Amino acid sequence: MSSSSTNEVESLKDRAILLDVIYQVMGGTHMCPRRLSSFVSNGGLLLLTMATNTVQHFPSHVLDALGVQVLIEKSCGVLYELVRLAQQARWPLAERSVVCVSWLAEKLVSLTNMKNFSFHVVTYITKLLGGAEVTSGELPAPSLVGLYHAAFVINTLVHESPALAELFWSNFAEEFRYYISISGAQHHLPPNHPLRADTLELLRNAKTRVLNQSRTATGLN
Repeated sequence: MSSSSTNEVESLKDRAILLDVIYQVMGGTHMCPRRLSSFVSNGGLLLLTMATNTVQHFPSHVLDALGVQVLIEKSCGVLYELVRLAQQARWPLAERSVVCVSWLAEKLVSLTNMKNFSFHVVTYITKLLGGAEVTSGELPAPSLVGLYHAAFVINTLVHESPALAELFWSNFAEEFRYYISISGAQHHLPPNHPLRADTLELLRNAKTRVLNQSRTATGLN
């Protein structure tokens, strides 16, 4: 590997570590009364950009060297915490708006890299459920948590944002219709794992909401 590629891999590793630190910090401050005000005043949009921009501008061989799956899992973890934060919040801002999921969705829609990031998340889910990389049948713990986070984020955002529902339907309808399989998820999720039921429900709801967008777009009832 060339020195430039080595440097790019190290840069991606640093991003992965930073995302993991952000996820751990956000997960450990649920009861902090200043959690929301800190998000608003200290670069909440920067966190969104960082979470969705992790895999941008790197050649495929560099992503493969670190593992794009790891990066997507960490990015979805940060977005999961941000969505949970928005769900819990009703905080007046200076512009007389509020921090809520629809506000968060609007910020995501405005990001130029959102389509590319969505592609990587959908690809991540289809690979997990397709089973090509799961020899034992059941997902390893990091992938199981990553799948739950990804399903939670997609389901919540497409429910709150017609624009994001349209983005997922117009670009990934085939994946949701044929490759994001509930039966595949049932096969790969350990029967007694505490996240199994919630993950299946989130995947089922996300799939329904994205595909129902096609009926809205074509004017069907």
